[in-house]
Amino acid sequence: AYEHQEVPFEKVVEEVVRERDLSRSPLFQVMLVLQNTPDVPGLQLGDVQLEREGFEHSRAKYELTLSLCHTPEGLRGSVNYLTDLFSSTTIERLVAHFKALLHSIVQQPQQSIASLNMLSMQEEAQLLHGFNASEVDYPQDNSIVSLFEQQVLQTPNNIAVIFEEEQL
Repeated sequence: AYEHQEVPFEKVVEEVVRERDLSRSPLFQVMLVLQNTPDVPGLQLGDVQLEREGFEHSRAKYELTLSLCHTPEGLRGSVNYLTDLFSSTTIERLVAHFKALLHSIVQQPQQSIASLNMLSMQEEAQLLHGFNASEVDYPQDNSIVSLFEQQVLQTPNNIAVIFEEEQL
């Protein structure tokens, strides 16, 4: 990147992006910003005192931007996102998953990223047990054929089987 930093942005876009949608950023839609430079409490320039001042983003430039700042207390962050694409609930869940992933990394730094956990215990239980609770009690005194016959009598005009282009 440093070797080619003088290449104009439009030239990069021209070479990389085949079809351009002017409503979106041409190269990426999600950005991670990590500010890990030492914090400067204030800077005195003669009679002028310079201090850091935060500000609110009123409009998202990208679909999703996660900004993290390394502080003596740990990471501090914010998320800026397009509200047309994401709800606040989705962003809150994404942040919770990211925090859980960072915690997993700290607890198990030698693990591959694929084996690290990013779900809460409730979400993991819901995925493993809640969504997979698909057992159904069937009458033990009927065969599958008799159950099929009963369904045919209840809904004689419904499609029973589809295979490729054929329906029965």
